[in-house]
Amino acid sequence: GRLNTISTDMDNTISGRIIAVMEEQSGISKNGSSWRQREYVIETDGQYPKKCAFKVKGENIEKFGIKQGETITAHLDIDAHDWQGKWFNDVTTWKIDRL
Repeated sequence: GRLNTISTDMDNTISGRIIAVMEEQSGISKNGSSWRQREYVIETDGQYPKKCAFKVKGENIEKFGIKQGETITAHLDIDAHDWQGKWFNDVTTWKIDRL
């Protein structure tokens, strides 16, 4: 598997096996709307496997139905945000393909 370089005009994907499914999180945003998300960890195959944590948000949690142990390609939207002077990457999956 390979993780593409980040580009705004290219589809960023990673293919591999789901090795962790975290508990769903939910809350209320600053503007008062409710949100929910679940985080997953995918691991590529090959001599030097890479791991990538990504989030699935809202109704896509049920729509995708990602299970531990399955092999998928995740299409990623990568964006960074600032929190208390530190920057964090937010990696969200908007589409998956089952292999």
